[in-house]
Amino acid sequence: MLVKQIEDFYPLSFMQQGMLFHSLLEPESGVYYEQFNYVVRGELNEENFKQAWQQVVDRHAVLRTAVIWQQLKTPIQVVYRHAKLVWQEQDWRNLTEETQKQKLEWLLQDYRDKGFNYAQAPLLYAALVRIADDVHYLVLNYHHLLLDAWSLFILIKDSLIIYEGLCQGKSVYIEPPRSFREYPALLQTQDLSESEKFWQQKLKGFTQPIRFRRNEQRRGHAEQRLTLSNTATEKLQSFVRQNKLTLNTLVQGAWAILLNLYSGQEDIVFGITISHRPVLLDGVEDMVGIFINTLPVRVNVDSNAQLLDWLRNLQAIQVEARQYEYHPLSSIQSLSEIAGGSRLFETLLIFENFPKDSWQLEVDLNVRYERYVGWTNYPLAIEALPGDQLYFQVKYDYEYFDDNTIIKLLENFRQLLDAIVSLPERRIKDLLLMWQAEQLPLGLELLEAKESNLKTETSQILPQTEVEQQIAEIWKEILQLDTVGIYDNFFDIGGQSLLVFQMLSKFEEQFGYQFTLLDYFKYPTIHALAKYVSQQQAQMPPQYSDKQTALLNARRDAVKKRRQVKS
Repeated sequence: MLVKQIEDFYPLSFMQQGMLFHSLLEPESGVYYEQFNYVVRGELNEENFKQAWQQVVDRHAVLRTAVIWQQLKTPIQVVYRHAKLVWQEQDWRNLTEETQKQKLEWLLQDYRDKGFNYAQAPLLYAALVRIADDVHYLVLNYHHLLLDAWSLFILIKDSLIIYEGLCQGKSVYIEPPRSFREYPALLQTQDLSESEKFWQQKLKGFTQPIRFRRNEQRRGHAEQRLTLSNTATEKLQSFVRQNKLTLNTLVQGAWAILLNLYSGQEDIVFGITISHRPVLLDGVEDMVGIFINTLPVRVNVDSNAQLLDWLRNLQAIQVEARQYEYHPLSSIQSLSEIAGGSRLFETLLIFENFPKDSWQLEVDLNVRYERYVGWTNYPLAIEALPGDQLYFQVKYDYEYFDDNTIIKLLENFRQLLDAIVSLPERRIKDLLLMWQAEQLPLGLELLEAKESNLKTETSQILPQTEVEQQIAEIWKEILQLDTVGIYDNFFDIGGQSLLVFQMLSKFEEQFGYQFTLLDYFKYPTIHALAKYVSQQQAQMPPQYSDKQTALLNARRDAVKKRRQVKS
């Protein structure tokens, strides 16, 4: 990398670090690999269209951004002055419609299999596929740690403005975009002390997350969809308007009740993904990047509560949380009473707000949203897409669910939404009686509370071997602790995913070879990690081991000198 090729560099936001962490932890899973498919109708000038998208890459720094994390204390994003658009074109006009659809699935899968090289910009790949003389597919693939869906809408709008200008031979002016770097910089200035108090109090006493049974013999992801009719959608919208609620609140309430039905648990926590475009940033609505956060929602499903009052209270709780919605999830997890190695929640609810309308150009071209494919690192995620017809898309992991379970879940969810707006004056328990136990999907089981779910204190045994002592020194530095025991779990004593990147850098510096994120999850204690390191050292070639020993001795001497200077 030549310095003159770099335009800018700056840290990742909290959300970006979390997405990078999970993407590196599960590199073959395809998590956070986003794919949007659009249908382009009309006489398309393919060369102008490609040139327009290259100008979009030139215009927006995010599309010229790579992520560097190896050998660094914390990951950074590097903006290059230039990046070449990754573009391919295919012609499927001679294929049947059925074959075209199958080839589209193969194309999407092929992109997911290839994945991204995070250190190479752009992290956006595009394909233009001609399926008829005047019809094309536009397939956009990008990594979620750089873009949210609203930003993609801005990019498409820019590309069409530029394309139309190229076709008409006109120069077009679009207001220069503000840099995404302002957003993570703003987050770094936020005072987390008040938000820490809020989230700690919000999760106080919560000790039993909903856990789903896992079958590791099954692999892969799938999705199921539910589209409400215009009449059913209008019924929901009318209900929330009359009662001064939001559609988001109604969906969250129904989801909480459904989780209560399946688990038998009143104290429910699930995750939500929210848009976070702070008004403190001028022009933030037109900025391109990732402006989202994932947060927990804690709901008490009191069976004696009257539905409408309960929904209003849920909405008030969400309004209260908005002033603290910038807080990183990894920190919230550490503030809870759940052990760091365990999820605070396993279901995620996403209420999308990105536009899905079509664009009609003066040059007789229409671009229409067709489909979105993307996965999170959670076993179950349900996305709600509002419109004339409320649309739900459930993404799930085959290790936890089969297709029939999710199909039944969606049907229960539809029935529950209808029941809530039909019987708002009734109590929650009246809804619960509508379902018999045998009607609920099989395979959703709340596991009994286990010791491993909770943070525990153990008697501290100090490091004994040289490797244990080396690891302990790194832990104490990263976690800012005076002492650590060899059986302390890294995630139970203040460790979080964002700190693991620092650990990777320190361990590579100390022991001379690269560690993976998976190593830290397999060996979360000093004792287990030291044993693993010793095994790796024993397997090294003698010539490499000697070189490494000399390097370690030199570094150890340097550390001793620094300590002498401090004392």
